[in-house]
Amino acid sequence: MQKIEAIKEVRNMYVICDTVNILFRGVKMSVVIVGGNERMVCKYEDVCKNYGCKAKVFAKEKGMLRKKIGCPDLMILFTNTVSHKMAMSASKEAKKNNIQIVHVPTSSIAALEQVLSQKCHLA
Repeated sequence: MQKIEAIKEVRNMYVICDTVNILFRGVKMSVVIVGGNERMVCKYEDVCKNYGCKAKVFAKEKGMLRKKIGCPDLMILFTNTVSHKMAMSASKEAKKNNIQIVHVPTSSIAALEQVLSQKCHLA
């Protein structure tokens, strides 16, 4: 229980300091991807794994998104392939939980790699 509280405290410290690159030694950075192509979900997860990140991908809204997001370090929102309702719900949860959010206009692998190369670092 103390480890979880310590990690949350460290995460909050990074948010307060407005740090762009988040790095935890021994702990994978968690990423939530909202939107994207349903057929590319496995590829998105593989790319995130290559960058040392643990990913959850929500290509379609199935149920309540806010209950499934959790508390990731970074949220990537593919704006061209997501419904307005889902984008608003994800943005609201990110703001409420102090989650860094990146809006990406395309849902390509190259766009995802560009964001991850800026935000994630291999431990």
